[in-house]
Parts: sequence; C-alpha cells; structure tokens
Amino acid sequence: GGGGGGGGVTHAGRGAGAAGWATVCALLQQLLEGGLGARAGGSGGASASAEPEGARTDPASELAFEALSFVATDGGCAHVSTDNLAALSGLLLACAREARMPRCVQAVGMLEKLQLRACALRPTAPATLAPSSSREPGAAAPADALLPLQALCNLLRAGVGAPLESTALASLLALVCAPELALLTPAELMHALSAVLVPLFEARIAQLHAARAAPAPAAAAGAHAVGTCARLCAVVSRMVLQHLHALAPCPEFPQLFLHLVGAMTGALGWTAAEAALQPLHEQITQNLRNMTAVIMTAEDVRQDVRALLRTVIASFLPDLHHELIGTVGSVQ
Repeated sequence: GGGGGGGGVTHAGRGAGAAGWATVCALLQQLLEGGLGARAGGSGGASASAEPEGARTDPASELAFEALSFVATDGGCAHVSTDNLAALSGLLLACAREARMPRCVQAVGMLEKLQLRACALRPTAPATLAPSSSREPGAAAPADALLPLQALCNLLRAGVGAPLESTALASLLALVCAPELALLTPAELMHALSAVLVPLFEARIAQLHAARAAPAPAAAAGAHAVGTCARLCAVVSRMVLQHLHALAPCPEFPQLFLHLVGAMTGALGWTAAEAALQPLHEQITQNLRNMTAVIMTAEDVRQDVRALLRTVIASFLPDLHHELIGTVGSVQ
C-alpha cells in the first residue's frame, strides 16, 4: 500500500476498486476467523489479553491484519464504499476485540480513519448510501455512514482493557471534533447522538451506579470506570456543542437534549456523595455549565427547550442557575 496521509480519507472511490473490495473483505473475513479460531483452539480458550506479548504468530490472522492496514493508506481509503463499509467495520472491530497488542490499538485507529472516510461518502456519492430509491430520508440511511463509529461504541460497551479503552475514547473525541463530521446530514448527526453516543454514555453510567454496591475488590476497579464515564460525558457534550447548528432544527432534538440533561443531573446526586466519584461529578457539572451557556443564547434552539432547561438547572444546580441563567435570562 502507498504512504498514508490525512488527505487520503477524502478521495472518492472507483467502481471497479469498490467491487473488488467486496471480494477482498470476504477473503479477509475467512483469514481472520480462521486464524483466531486456530489460536483459540491452540490456547485452550485463553483470551487474547491474557497471553504475553509476542506469544502468538498466527499467519492467517496476521496476513488479514496486514491487508486491513491498507485501509488506512491513501490507496485503501480510496476504495472504501458503502458496499464494503459494514464488512470492514466488522473486521476491524473483531481485530480490536481479539488481536494482541499492538494490533488491537491499531485496529481502533483504523476505525477512526474509516469513519472519516465514511463521512466523505455522503456528499461525494449520495446515491450509494441507499440501495433502493424508495428509502425515506432519515429512515435507515443515517446509520449507514456511522458504522465505524458504532463499532467503536460497541467495543466500549462490551468492556475492554484500560489501554484499549483509553485509545477508543480518544478516537471518539477526535471524531466528534473532526471537521469531516460536519459533512454528515442533520439526520445522520442526530442518529450519532441519539442512537450511538447517548445510549453508550447512559449504559456506562448505569454500570458505574450498579457497581457502587459491589464488594470492595470489585469497587476498586471503579476508578477506571469513573474516568471512562467522565470522558464519555465530555464526548457527548462536545457532540452537542460542536454540531448544535445542525442538530437544533431536528424535531427530535428538544426531547433528546432534555433527556441527556436529565441523565446528567440524575447522576449528580449520587456522584456528589463519594470522593472517588468526584472526577465524574466535576465533569458533569462543567459540561452542563458549557451546554447551558450555549443553549440559552443559541438562536437555533426553541424557546420551550430553554424554559425547561431553566427549570432543570434551577432544581439541580441552583448556583449555576444564578450564575448563567441570571445573566442570560432576558434572552427570549
């Protein structure tokens, strides 16, 4: 493959190359599954993370990963299309879950690059997003351009080791802040927020809340979980602020935003009670502060959303209400 540059993700795919990739993906799937299966049989079912670095040299899975690495190069990204995006996302997710270090971390990085390429597919070749012209805008289409992002969130939802989880969280934040994400339609951005990011944040918050009643050995692992929830809170908040202009006019946004604020304020009560939860408590407070300051003055946001936000903030964060709402309360 050719040398990798950031500009590679913006190239348009070619028909012959894209069709060839469908066959390549099928072959890679067989190689990867064959290598992982042989490894599992030879290691007695031991997990990848339990084996020492360099303990495995499965030719099949290694060959599959080397071929997948081509996706991250200029030439590889040029042939990514909606026809093979799902297969490539699935393969990289499997690598992230099963491969040894540093392959699993590299797979996460390639999912990030693949998502950037997927963003470019929408404006450059919109017709390829829908296999049928009868597909209604905003129905199944929004998910098509978000498969690598969904794969990253699936990885985080399942739970992985701390180094890999940290890398995946960094990729999520980088994607949310990437200018390429603005190439997506409002419906796609709404799908990313409502169906991918917010559910992941809520799931990890719920896991942390449940773990508070766990025995001390299990609770000791909570420091990492607290940090993960704090970083996910920052990701979701950044998604709202970064793309508010596109999200606010969507009919679903008011309900989703207030649902998100409710999830954040709901966590404030139980995170304030324990010193170990203070990083999350402070992160939620700061994110609510930032979102409130923007929402209360943004022209795109409906008045009823602002009114409900005032009520919620006054109930859960009276100091913030006095500081922010008081200064912008005249905004109608």
